[in-house]
Amino acid sequence: MRIALLPLDERPVNTRLPAAVATVVGTRENTFDPTAARRLLLHRLTEDYGYQAIVRAAGPDAVAARERLGRILHGFAPGWTIDGVRFPWNRSFEIDFTVEPG
Repeated sequence: MRIALLPLDERPVNTRLPAAVATVVGTRENTFDPTAARRLLLHRLTEDYGYQAIVRAAGPDAVAARERLGRILHGFAPGWTIDGVRFPWNRSFEIDFTVEPG
């Protein structure tokens, strides 16, 4: 699935507002960074869809989560990678990681 091709109203709700604000303000201020905007969108989609809906049920294993999230991310954004997976508050429903162009 190519997320960039999804109409805005079919993207997850909590990715719409921050992505729209970053795009509008960045464009207006001539500071828009398309890579950063893509990173934000991919991070939200990977966490909301990949982690919360699929990976989380397996438990808080950072190594396994990184591998599974990497495969999920590759499915809709080949060339991007997951790194630095951690559970910052020692709760399985909260995860942190970085998404970078490969």
